[in-house]
Amino acid sequence: MWVVPTKSGKFKFVEDYTDRSGNRKYASTTMNTDSSQAEKKARKIIAEKIRKKTEEVEENNDNITFKELADQFLEYKGLSIKKSTLVNYVANLRKVHEHIGDLHLDELTPGKINIIFVKMFKDGLSYKTVSERYKLICAVINYGIDFDLMDDNNIISKLRVDKINLPNKEEKKELKYLEVDEAEDLLNRMIVSDDEELSDFFRLQMKTGMRFNEVAALHIQDIDLINKTIFVRYTYDKVNKIFTLPKGNETRLNNINDDTIELIQKIMRRRKILLMAYGLRKTTLLFFRDDGTPIDITTSQNKLHEYESKEKVLTTQIFRHTFITRMVENYVPATLIAEHVGHKDTQLIERVYNHFSGKMKEDLKSAINDVII
Repeated sequence: MWVVPTKSGKFKFVEDYTDRSGNRKYASTTMNTDSSQAEKKARKIIAEKIRKKTEEVEENNDNITFKELADQFLEYKGLSIKKSTLVNYVANLRKVHEHIGDLHLDELTPGKINIIFVKMFKDGLSYKTVSERYKLICAVINYGIDFDLMDDNNIISKLRVDKINLPNKEEKKELKYLEVDEAEDLLNRMIVSDDEELSDFFRLQMKTGMRFNEVAALHIQDIDLINKTIFVRYTYDKVNKIFTLPKGNETRLNNINDDTIELIQKIMRRRKILLMAYGLRKTTLLFFRDDGTPIDITTSQNKLHEYESKEKVLTTQIFRHTFITRMVENYVPATLIAEHVGHKDTQLIERVYNHFSGKMKEDLKSAINDVII
């Protein structure tokens, strides 16, 4: 404890202490003199102040609801994660709050949390969705423990999400793609139905393996027709209407062939006409709407549904998967395909290889018969 003389001639006794979060705090009281008797009295007063402040913090922490804790967690995570990820967290926690948002931390028990997982399964939610919300709840609780906002009473170790509502094994294994004739038929039908721009968009996806929002975020300066490359440096975050790094936060340089260059040149010719028709000058996007914003994935998906059949459900992913399938059929190594399409691992590509293993064995037999050793 130390003493600081005040301008009024009195003496301020100050003591420092550490709160539950490890922060240095101060408590003080002012006395008429700095005598030993005054110091003794000041110590008692300050000790009582520190005790009350500590109890007040503990009481306030006990009165925090799960939603209030989650809000603090989101504010903290917002400093380090992408906005699109944050939006996903907010949406999932909103559903969690319907069940336990108003519960105070001292009322939170494993049973009350586990019961909401059961309700989610009964509502038909997939194991993947429920599992994501389980992980998010755990992250919020861990945040509360790390910052001394709640006690570590082993809640997380007692939570359980059983493997319910799993996808059909055959559906999970099957990768949806288009055969060569199917792709040509679909894209030509779109052109005939006056959806040529969208047809070219999907064809570019199919020829490059890019994700929908990566093509939507493609700028003219990202395309090098001389060196035959596309620099994939952006994806479009529709929710926040901003361009961000591609999935995995990594850019990549993709090689393209002569057919793709010819397609891009066609798109660029139409692009010049559309710029004049829309009265746009500033946009450098390869594809854009009449207001200069990127092509919308929801609108495009809905349009694509108009061309599907009962046998073949169409999604924007099918063109990317078709590219991967073509590469596998041509025996391109899985690691190279994964790098080209922006996958962190080869799991999906290996599924395609397994699908075509029979055909590949027959090709190997033919090759052995034809090779002279």
